[in-house]
Formats: sequence, C-alpha cells, structure tokens
Amino acid sequence: MLVSNKNTPLSSFACLETGEQDYVPWETVLNHLGILDTLMLQHPALHRYALRLMGRLVERLGWTERRADSLFEKKLRSIVLRSAVYFGDQGAISRARAEFSSWLSSGRKPPANIRDIVYHAGTQYGGDREWTAVWEAYLGAADASEKRLLLGALGSTRNHYLLSSYLEAALNRSLVRTQDTPYAIQNVARNPNGRLMAWQFIKAHWATILATFGGGSFSLDAIISEATWHFSTEYEYADVKEFFSRVSVASGRQAVRQSMEKIRANIYWKGHVEERVIRWLNATTTSAAAAAVSAESG
Repeated sequence: MLVSNKNTPLSSFACLETGEQDYVPWETVLNHLGILDTLMLQHPALHRYALRLMGRLVERLGWTERRADSLFEKKLRSIVLRSAVYFGDQGAISRARAEFSSWLSSGRKPPANIRDIVYHAGTQYGGDREWTAVWEAYLGAADASEKRLLLGALGSTRNHYLLSSYLEAALNRSLVRTQDTPYAIQNVARNPNGRLMAWQFIKAHWATILATFGGGSFSLDAIISEATWHFSTEYEYADVKEFFSRVSVASGRQAVRQSMEKIRANIYWKGHVEERVIRWLNATTTSAAAAAVSAESG
C-alpha cells in the first residue's frame, strides 16, 4: 500500500508500534503522515491510524522533560506531542491548552521543548481572546526565536477573519519583518482552514509579493511552492496554470514548474491510490480495535 510517490508502504510503519523509540524513524513517518493528511483532507481514518501508532509513545514520553533525557529524546518528545495535538489526541490537546492558560495567567513561558506546541494549540483551539494574547506577545517579543514561534502560532487559528488579518499583517513591514513574510504565508497555507485563503491572497497581492521577493530570492520559490503543492484537482491545476501564465514570475519559474508537476502527481494519487489507502487504514484500525477488545475480555 503506497503512502506517497516515494513508494513508502504504510504497512512498514507497523514496526513503530512495537516500541521503536529512535528519533529518525519517527520523524520520517510523521512527516509522511503529515503529507498524506494534507492530500487526504484530514480523513478520519488516517487520524485514527496516526493516533493509534503514537499512543504508547505519547504516554511514555509525557510532557515533562527529565534530567536523564538525551537530546534525541527531547526532540522526539517535541515532534510526537506536536503530532498528537495535530491529529486530535484529546488528552494532548487538553494538556497543551492547560499549559497555554497557565502562560496567560502567570506570564511564565512554557518549557522550551513544548513551547511551540502550547502556542499553536492555544491559538488553534482558542478564540479571539487567545489569538489576541499571542499577537500582543508577538509584538512585544524582543527575542527573535520567540517572536518566530509566536508568529507561527498565529497562523494556526481556525477563524477565517483572524487568518485574513494575519495575512494582511504579513505584508505590513511595521508589523512583520520582510524576511518573515514567506513564513507567515506558509503558516496559513499549511492550515487546513487557510489553504485556499492563502492562494487567493497571493493572487490578489502578487504585484507586491513579486516586487518584494522577485529578484532572485528563494523566498519567492517558497511562497509559490507552499501555496500550491497540496492542490489535487483538475480545477486547481487549471487555476494555478492560468494565473502564472498571465503574470510575471521572475525568479520563480522553476518553482511554478515544480508545483505544476506536484499538482499533477497529486491528481493521479487521488484518482488511483487514495481509495486503496483508505481501505487499508480502515481494515487496520478495525482489526487493531478488535484485537484490543479480545485481549481485554481474555
């Protein structure tokens, strides 16, 4: 069963359920699952599978950093907890939101290894109040890395009005540094609630984006790629092709060509592979649930 055009079999991920604790295999698998989730439009079967895959490790790692933890264990905790929140682990979401609330009330920053998870969860699952608190913290942050964490979290909201405000701010040099503008657009493009919005924003503000980043900057490539690589329908393919055929793309020509190739590959994947993946996911999670019930009754 194929996971992607890399021909990675989903069945090979099963080895992670037997106690794998190395960082590299988990990073590879979670990256693949993230790509799949984008193409499959957050399909529940994939989320159930991902949560089952991570379940034991989430419990073992916990949220508290231990003195004996190695560097790779700290990194593993970070990516696993981030993915647990992303795929909808209610326990992980509740803990992250509690940490976020504690930050708001006390002013004490969350531990460094989970800080981005806390900021993202608080913004994603919160409302206007939480988003505004992160925005104000971003404006007041002096440390560059902290400022970038907060800027990234702001793009996680599910509120379309706030996402629109965020995108507008991304082109305001008094609010967002020019070098951070592609990162802000990327955050919205990676948000399931903002993907189409990011593309529409880029089309509407293309002249400004081109004038700012079109002189050979890799930033233009990143903006083009992040806004379009996940498209997977003939309509979206035609829309991207038509738009870039009538505007100047300057140094972004290669990025446009690569994006068109990715969209075409995505269309093929959706039409020829996705249904088999869904069947496999449903069969695997169903059999695992049945085995768990049998073990408990036995």
